[in-house]
Amino acid sequence: MKTVLLNSFRALHPKYCFQFGRNKLSDKTIFHASVRAASNIKRSKYPQNVDLPPILPKNKKKPYPIPLKTIQRAARADKKLAEKGIEKHLEPPKNGLLVPDLIPVAHEVLEAWKRLIKGLAQLIDIVPVYGCSHCTEVHVGPVGHLIQNCLGPSNVNRRSLHEWVRGSIDDVLNPTESYHLFDPFGHRVKHDTRFRYDRIPAVVELCIQAGVDLPLYPSRRRLVPIRMLGKKVIDRGGFVDDPEPLVGPIPPSCLGLDTHGIHRSADPPALPASLV
Repeated sequence: MKTVLLNSFRALHPKYCFQFGRNKLSDKTIFHASVRAASNIKRSKYPQNVDLPPILPKNKKKPYPIPLKTIQRAARADKKLAEKGIEKHLEPPKNGLLVPDLIPVAHEVLEAWKRLIKGLAQLIDIVPVYGCSHCTEVHVGPVGHLIQNCLGPSNVNRRSLHEWVRGSIDDVLNPTESYHLFDPFGHRVKHDTRFRYDRIPAVVELCIQAGVDLPLYPSRRRLVPIRMLGKKVIDRGGFVDDPEPLVGPIPPSCLGLDTHGIHRSADPPALPASLV
């Protein structure tokens, strides 16, 4: 490849050259052809070899799930309808009504969530899980690793080594909680009133608002849709006070919804008959 390029340029007149800014390309210049590395081809062939996205700083704004231009276009259309006195058309669940096709899906998701928690509790009793007491690192196995990548406090004194302690189900299934709202379209949660609401797993709250009825966490079900004119709600069916909390034993349908303390009471899985 190099010889062909060099001979082709030597065939030109010796005094002929190409002008590239301030540099001149003469007949003695040698061109190097770039060849794509075989490692890049191999990495693109297997999806698991793709590098993870970089960790962005906390002060950097995350991208919009919906493009900003689409949001602005929809806002302008709503403003024009409001100026004409035309109500905004809302589809379920934005109008407060349930989506009938999603109700069985919500029940399936909630049952799968319960099975996931119960299964993880059984696995942790057999397979040890360790978590660092200074950072969020988790290791699955009989002995914690010796990689020096701890970023917790006083990591300099420990030479960035982890201090492993026995982990729980929360180390494997990172709990994400959300406020439970009796009426998602009612009063908003304020800073001063945040302790009046229960915090439950976000998966459970998602299933409740999709149509699952749990006695421990009641939810308001509307029969008349919400009406909006532009950004203003003109009819939400009034405000309803939250019902009194349930008194008495917890119903069976509300057991196993979160991971608090479940790993301490989970029974280990039974061994196969061939190993007994």
